[in-house]
Amino acid sequence: HERAFVGALMHLAPERVIRLAGLVRATDLADPRLQIVYAGIVRVAATGAQPDPAVVDAHLRTTGSIRTTDRAATNGRIRSTPSSVSFCTTSSGL
Repeated sequence: HERAFVGALMHLAPERVIRLAGLVRATDLADPRLQIVYAGIVRVAATGAQPDPAVVDAHLRTTGSIRTTDRAATNGRIRSTPSSVSFCTTSSGL
């Protein structure tokens, strides 16, 4: 479920991501890799940018949130994360 949640965030408007970030912290996620991706999504959304997978990946790389050896794994995690927006929008009413 965490992967679906994180994936859905990358397809929501930045304002909705910020609203959800008020309810869910990165540390609420069990998978440390998803915690990193989630935090990146929230930071991107906070700038007003759409947190799509390419933007989040670029953000994580430029901020040093992932080490060079982690990039392939995190890239794969971002790409393999389900992107169904219905999980987020129907469950939370957002």
